Amino acid sequence: MAAALKGQQNLLHTYTKEGNLGPGKSTDTDADDEIRAIINAGGVPKLTHSQVVTILPALISGVCTDDDEEAVLRILKAQSDAVFRSTVNKLTPDYIDSGVDGEEWDTFLLLCAQKYQAGKNVGASLIASEKNDDAGRMLVTGGLCGIPSLVGSHRMDRLSGTEWVGVINALLSGDCDNDDEDAIVRIVQHMADTGQAGLVHTMIGASKMDSGVDGKQWDQVRAIMRKADYKWSGWG
Repeated sequence: MAAALKGQQNLLHTYTKEGNLGPGKSTDTDADDEIRAIINAGGVPKLTHSQVVTILPALISGVCTDDDEEAVLRILKAQSDAVFRSTVNKLTPDYIDSGVDGEEWDTFLLLCAQKYQAGKNVGASLIASEKNDDAGRMLVTGGLCGIPSLVGSHRMDRLSGTEWVGVINALLSGDCDNDDEDAIVRIVQHMADTGQAGLVHTMIGASKMDSGVDGKQWDQVRAIMRKADYKWSGWG
């Protein structure tokens, strides 16, 4: 407990040297280096909402390097679901996206998928709207900083059936290589296991699925759908 409190104090002291000016208005370019050093030396403590929204802009503002982006992910990963959600809602995904990109952004969307509730899942919504196949695949395979997949963390129920359909569509939107196809098979299996195979049939359909999934993965999808009693319209 004492170590965690000291970690909070160190992180806050480092950022508040900048005057706590808010997102995009940091002035001390050394603060991000110091925050990373504190995290690397002692790990990430549990923080309050106010503490996280105070600290993250020091890393995101200005030139946000890969090390800064990883520190953002590590800080967010360590927080409770409630603090994570309130932080993202306050700072907004658009602001976080202004500094976090590439694989780190995809991993941030994975974190969102883990920590938001089904039906209101910000991660799933952004993956679908961006047609982000890389982030969609991470929901099944895992991301950076040791952040597990929804499969590995037993959190596939964090997305509603319609949200998973959006993820499948994102995976189908790109080149849909073998890794994408394997992810789709796992999602379709989850849909069937939870009595939601009908959404795959009505909202995607065999023709669209077949346009992106082929070979053994197509055979696997068809077998799952047939077992769920969808034996027509191309599934049979």
